[in-house]
Amino acid sequence: MGDPKLPPEQWRPLFDKIGVEFGYRPLATRINMDHTKVRRILRGDRTSHEAIKELADGLGIDPTEVYRLRGEEPVEPFTLPDEAGRLTGSERRVIRAMVRALLDARESGNAVEATPQPRTPGEAAESEKTQAADGRDQRQADHDLAARDTGGISESEQTRRDMDQQGEAPDPDGPEDGA
Repeated sequence: MGDPKLPPEQWRPLFDKIGVEFGYRPLATRINMDHTKVRRILRGDRTSHEAIKELADGLGIDPTEVYRLRGEEPVEPFTLPDEAGRLTGSERRVIRAMVRALLDARESGNAVEATPQPRTPGEAAESEKTQAADGRDQRQADHDLAARDTGGISESEQTRRDMDQQGEAPDPDGPEDGA
């Protein structure tokens, strides 16, 4: 491991190319930048794209080279597809809020990573499978479901109707008022 007071070794060829002593302060002085900002960039610490661009301009290189030397992917401008122009104002605010949330999460060390492979559903456990209710066959259960989905009466409505019918039925033969 190199001297912690010196920049990481991968930067040395650039220092040699512009004829600057290998160190944070000499480079900062040469390109007229704050030495702590130069140190943060060269060590790979968190910084802004503007600071990286400023360093790249001072070194006479493209910012993508600075990102590469930092071990990062270059940041490219991100634009939404043309169809995004059809989003409403509130939908656009949601998109902006999502972008801010993702960036805030990354900066706080809680970055959201994409799932590396698409997840495929597995077979449901026997206890998770749906069964026809009350011993009715699957065909009847499907029929009931279709009736609900197409605006037919609901199961609770059918129960209420059945109870109403029972209440209107004649009393069974037997003693009145319970005995």
